[in-house]
Amino acid sequence: MQLAACIQARRTNGQGKNLARKIDSPELVNEFFGAEMRALQRESLRVLLLDTRYRLLETQEISLGSVNESIAHPREVFRPALLAAAYALSLCTIIHRAIHSKQC
Repeated sequence: MQLAACIQARRTNGQGKNLARKIDSPELVNEFFGAEMRALQRESLRVLLLDTRYRLLETQEISLGSVNESIAHPREVFRPALLAAAYALSLCTIIHRAIHSKQC
């Protein structure tokens, strides 16, 4: 009984999002992270770690960069997946495009 409670608690994070939901398309990843990532003022590279049923195990911020770049080595991306024994992962990044005005 206590194990079932721990599993259920793990599936729901502090914001009330249900982590047991299947995340198997870019649209669902955007739905999960989109609003939060768009509000960021700096580049951010995050990874969603998924189990065999594509349910969220956890999220990790891999790199928080500057206004226009975020640098990460592949080992930094895959290390959390290996430690969590994740079956799959999805990379999420926000790209801020600078708007250049050109005067003639």
